[in-house]
Amino acid sequence: MSTTTNVIPLREARYLSTTEVAGMMRRDLKGRFPATRFSVRSKKYSMGSSINVSWRDGPTKPLVEKITEHYTGADFDGMVDLLTHRGPVTHNGEVVRMGVDFIFCGRSHTGGFLRRVVAEIANNFNAPIPEVTDEVRHKEGAWTYVTDAAVVDGDTTSPIANWDGERYWSWACVARNAAENRTKFD
Repeated sequence: MSTTTNVIPLREARYLSTTEVAGMMRRDLKGRFPATRFSVRSKKYSMGSSINVSWRDGPTKPLVEKITEHYTGADFDGMVDLLTHRGPVTHNGEVVRMGVDFIFCGRSHTGGFLRRVVAEIANNFNAPIPEVTDEVRHKEGAWTYVTDAAVVDGDTTSPIANWDGERYWSWACVARNAAENRTKFD
C-alpha cells in the first residue's frame, strides 16, 4: 500500500519577512476585531525575530492567539534547547514560509473595564465593591492590584477572599482572572 503526502519543497515557498508578516497580521486582527486597537511591533535579533502584539480590553488572549498562531514560523523545545522551523503553509492561496520565529501576545485592562468586572463579581457574592482607581498608590493594611493604568484596592477579609473554601483568593487575583476571561463586549 502506498501513501502520498503533500510535502511542499521549501524552495517553492515564498519567504515572508518579519515586517511583511507583521503587516499581514495587523490587517487580519483589524479585520476580525475592528473596534480594538492593536500594537504590532516586530523585533529582529541575532539568529531570529519576533513580533509583540498588545492591546487593551477588547478580545481575550486566546481569541487573538487563534489568529496569530498561523503566522508563527518556529517552535522551541526547552527540554533539549532546540529551535525548529515550521514548514511552508498556505496563506490566501499562496505557499509561504513565515519569516518570524515567535509571536507574543499581551492584553492589558483599563480602569473602566476592571470597574465593571469587579462590580459584577461583588454583586454575585453579595460583597462590598472595592475601589478601582486609575492611579498607583499604597494603602496601609490593604493590597493593591496594578494593571497598566488601573489599581484595585480591597479588603482581604471580604467574603470573596476564600470563596472556594480551599485557597485564599484576594480581590486582585479574582479580578485579574475574571478580566482575562471576558471581552469588553461580554
